[in-house]
Amino acid sequence: MTGSLVSSTTVICLIGFVFSSKVDQTPSDIFWSPERPAEMTCRHQITNYDTLLWYQRSHTDTELKLIGYMYFDQKTVEKPFEKHFNVSGHGKTHSTLHLIQLRRSEDSAVYYCAAYYHSGVSSLSISQKPSVNNHMTEQFCTAVT
Repeated sequence: MTGSLVSSTTVICLIGFVFSSKVDQTPSDIFWSPERPAEMTCRHQITNYDTLLWYQRSHTDTELKLIGYMYFDQKTVEKPFEKHFNVSGHGKTHSTLHLIQLRRSEDSAVYYCAAYYHSGVSSLSISQKPSVNNHMTEQFCTAVT
């Protein structure tokens, strides 16, 4: 008798805390499995803020990693995340982080959304810790098999 072993992975995301009530990240939790797509949405109503950024902090690494961002309607996804995530929206109002193909351990993480004012003086420079001008929310995601 031959059988096949089917493995299913579920990722659970929970809201952690909010640095600013002006940035809203939804949903409050996500149950993700490879069979269906999932996404997180971030909205803000901060005058003149033109960029929404998505960060990841895995449970094995405390470093914040920039996944990607929307600057007005221009999207950027960082190279290490291109196959697994996508972003859409408009930096002045909202952005969606699309969870395309998550890896179990690498993508069990806390996900942050931050609103940012890009001055346009030079290139976009992002620091790990939010400055006074950054507004950030956090979601925690973990894989369950």
